[in-house]
Amino acid sequence: MNVWFSRLALSLFTAGFLGTADPASAQNKAEVTLTAASYAPAKQVGHRSIEEFLQNIEKVSGGKIAYAFHPNGSLISQAQMLQAGRLGTADIVSITTSVFPGEFPFSASAGTLMFLWDLGNFDKAYAVLKPHLEAELAAQNLKPLWLAGTVTQWFLQSKTDLDNPDWSGRRIRGFGGSSTRMIEILGGTNVSIANNELAMAASTGVIQGIGTSLGSFSSFGVEKQLPCMLVNNNVPLINVIAINADTWNRLPEDMKALMSAEAGKIQKKYEQVLRDEEEPAQAKFESITGCVQRLSDTQRDHWRQLLDGIFKDFEGKQGAKGAEFVAGVLDALKE
Repeated sequence: MNVWFSRLALSLFTAGFLGTADPASAQNKAEVTLTAASYAPAKQVGHRSIEEFLQNIEKVSGGKIAYAFHPNGSLISQAQMLQAGRLGTADIVSITTSVFPGEFPFSASAGTLMFLWDLGNFDKAYAVLKPHLEAELAAQNLKPLWLAGTVTQWFLQSKTDLDNPDWSGRRIRGFGGSSTRMIEILGGTNVSIANNELAMAASTGVIQGIGTSLGSFSSFGVEKQLPCMLVNNNVPLINVIAINADTWNRLPEDMKALMSAEAGKIQKKYEQVLRDEEEPAQAKFESITGCVQRLSDTQRDHWRQLLDGIFKDFEGKQGAKGAEFVAGVLDALKE
């Protein structure tokens, strides 16, 4: 009853006050109205891909599918997103699996393995992860639509010795999963700080580094405090757009086919968008701060060896399934 009450209240709120969907939808007498929620800022791929997907399915369906989109945590916060999707409070949600390691014990850990794949080949790694992610999402009453990738870098107070990295004495906020272990292996201390507290933490010296995307980092306004970007072009496979399974099962087969096709197109498009936009964004950052470090192939291999403990921990915890995943990714990357 509480779930249906929440959905009713949400629908009334949307219809009465927001009017997010195109008015033409109402004139076409939509057969299905979907509510979507995201926590990502407007410039991020997570937001842009959902918005485009919703517009596309409304158009391709001839108005039979209408929608209400609540972005940037305006309705549901990142921490509440999994429950909202599971219960159907929102039909389509944006979930970061590393925020919920208990519910995603394999995919949250596997999706953040460092220096295994990168911006150029992360789609091959995702193909290996996808069956595991689908199974864990199914246990949460969710079905994946597409992966909303993000490219993470490290933003630090000063340069790192790329040949002999040592983050001793640095307090750094990672992004969950194996990023925490990476900080520890390099001698640093991982700290947990909310996004809205990062500017103060950086300006007062509470933290000396952040692992995040350029888009998110730019919104914090701390380029002066953390002016050095260490580029590793890591793409954590942890940001997934999913639909409530009950909602999905109620949809007519033709709508399922339409939505699956559009989700596949969005996946492919935004994989390339990530690649096309990252280099110009890095160049802009470098023009502002003048401090960008990039690992050579030799240095990258060296870092991979230094961080071998991440893989040993992963395989030790996940057993044969973990070893099989790593081997599967390595095979996929050779193709």
